[in-house]
Amino acid sequence: MLEAHTASKRFVRLCATTVLLGVVGGGAGFVGPAFAQDPAPVAPAPVAPAPPPPVIGPPGFSAQSWVVADATTGQVLAARDAHAHLPQASTLKVLTSETLLPHLKLSTHYVGRKVDDQADGAEVGIVEGGQYTVRDLFHGLLLRSGNDAAMALANAYGGPQNTVAAMNAEAARLHANDTVAMSPSGLDTPGQHSSAFDLALIMRAALQNPTFRALLSVKKSAFPMGGASEQIETLDPLAQENYPGLIGGKTGYTSNAGRTYVGAAQQGNRTLIISMMNYTESTKRAATKLMNWGFTNAATLTPVEQFPAPDPVSANPIPASKPDAAVPAPQPRAHMDNSSSVSASLISDSTKRQTELITVGVLLAIGICVVIGITMLLVRSRRRTGNA
Repeated sequence: MLEAHTASKRFVRLCATTVLLGVVGGGAGFVGPAFAQDPAPVAPAPVAPAPPPPVIGPPGFSAQSWVVADATTGQVLAARDAHAHLPQASTLKVLTSETLLPHLKLSTHYVGRKVDDQADGAEVGIVEGGQYTVRDLFHGLLLRSGNDAAMALANAYGGPQNTVAAMNAEAARLHANDTVAMSPSGLDTPGQHSSAFDLALIMRAALQNPTFRALLSVKKSAFPMGGASEQIETLDPLAQENYPGLIGGKTGYTSNAGRTYVGAAQQGNRTLIISMMNYTESTKRAATKLMNWGFTNAATLTPVEQFPAPDPVSANPIPASKPDAAVPAPQPRAHMDNSSSVSASLISDSTKRQTELITVGVLLAIGICVVIGITMLLVRSRRRTGNA
């Protein structure tokens, strides 16, 4: 009896130990500690991007962004960061001219307004009550870069708001997609920007208008001043220096934009357009260097981009003056933070898996106990038979 009782106790301890091992082993999944989560997937090693091709251009050229383009073919022959969105300063006046010239007669008379005289920045000298022609205003805009002339032309068209709307519509028609106009003058305004690509693209489109081309080539002109007239001269240093084949150019400068320039010249059968933004050299030095380099190397350069063809011109009468409708700013796309739901899903899946493993472990332990129990009963039975 004592032997049977001792054997039973050993059997119970063995079964308990086996079940415990099954629980622990099942809970660990035989692969790690209990309730271990699946290992996080290993992200593939990032592949280093191929280095950009070296930018060719004049040695030591300081412009942050620039373009050399063929005005005839529309090919961009060379460029640096051509689509960078940068403040463009008064080079935007090329877009102002290109937009308004088809709708304003040069012979139309205009009476200066107080708001024209109060325009900030560079001015040509428009005064309230002064008598001007639209041609005078364009000379003041392109020769002296007058912000008062830009305001006067905008008022002659139907007001600054309508003018800016028309400028942006024209930029869209030309596919100058880097350009957002917020003023007719180009003076620093929040949200306003362009690019070297767009400045050259707009200049190319403007040169298709013979009237603009003629106005841009003027180097000096008489401008009405208090009942008399004074001579005003171009600010374009290439025109001042009689650069060979120059058609004309437009300078720009603000403390925010730095120096900017867009100009065109023809030598032989080739017409080049250059645009430069934010450079430290003088405009004379930088523009001469880039234009010379372009004409010297144009025949051997491989084009890097093509100007898009403009959309057809649609009827665009002078709009009625009215406040622009407020356009709601685009809302940033909501960022869905689903990290908590992902974590909960992982924990739920892990718990389910652990439960299944524990169940398997317990069942395995019970099966082992049953086998051991049957084996012990057979052994005891044989012993009894032998003793008998």
